Amino acid sequence: MDVVYFVGSLRPTSLARQVLALAPTLRPTVVVLDKPSAWSEPLRRADVAVEEIGLCGVFDAPAFLALRRMLQERRGAVVHAWGRAAMLAARTAGVPAGRLVVSGLFRSGDKVGWMDRWLLSGTRAVAFTGRDADAYRSAGWKGARVARVRPGLPDPGEATQTPLPGVPDDVEVLLGLGPLDLRKGFRDAIYAQEMLRYLDERRRLILVGEGDGREALEALVEAFGAGGSILFPGWQADLGPWLGRADLVLAPALGAGGVYAVLDAMFAGRAVIAARTADLAEVIAPGETGVLVPASERMQLARECRFLLQDAPRREALGRAAREAAQRTWALEPLAATLREVYAQVG
Repeated sequence: MDVVYFVGSLRPTSLARQVLALAPTLRPTVVVLDKPSAWSEPLRRADVAVEEIGLCGVFDAPAFLALRRMLQERRGAVVHAWGRAAMLAARTAGVPAGRLVVSGLFRSGDKVGWMDRWLLSGTRAVAFTGRDADAYRSAGWKGARVARVRPGLPDPGEATQTPLPGVPDDVEVLLGLGPLDLRKGFRDAIYAQEMLRYLDERRRLILVGEGDGREALEALVEAFGAGGSILFPGWQADLGPWLGRADLVLAPALGAGGVYAVLDAMFAGRAVIAARTADLAEVIAPGETGVLVPASERMQLARECRFLLQDAPRREALGRAAREAAQRTWALEPLAATLREVYAQVG
């Protein structure tokens, strides 16, 4: 079956993370509307066809015409649009609604106007969270037009302890996985680290990733005078060494998102402390595969970090249970099988 993935960007986001995981298994052609990014290279190394259009908008005539020609040559393809920008580009370029699958269209609180309803009439949706599924149904999708699936990732194997440059072997490491968007709650992680540092200097908070919030987070660290204990190593293609060195992984999200960072940690066998949001509560069984705390509760976040850092057996038990749950519930192949069925119904 001929399948084309439309992706607005392969900059690190949850949608791009899922595309990166699925494409080597499902073998679509991945069309990236934005400029090239570092996440294109892993797909090419996996022999996935990637076409980067560099589309700057509907008035970018050369790129837009190239997109239309590509779709005309593959008139019978099923197109899966990941995100609103990708959906709009697909429909504007002439993809029939009946051959279009969409994911990641709505953020919390988005309103669906008449134009959206018209553009999306006859499409199918794939929802990765209960919140997503509710948004599609409230926008008019009914019954089989919405496929509710679980996110899935390949199992990279349990992470092993790995020395990191600039991180002493005798310090405890708290790890946050970006993108460094302020909605991810990393300000709360910095406050929690400062509370813990007051009790014990032998701890580091490492925030891996890039994003629009990095400058504000670095300014907060500078205001605390905590530059030596909070590190920003930037985007990392391989999370294995960072997860291997982590004693705890923090996901203090303030709203939607954070699922893939938590799944990465669970597959690595690391204990996770996360905010009790709707998305993360679907992934973590409190007290069994991780710890949930109320969003924005910095004091409780610091307290739970301290308890787990002082209790290695419980921390390790949570990590083992998290890895087992990830292998059992969040594996990639069941998701890939469901998507094959969806594409077959469209095609």
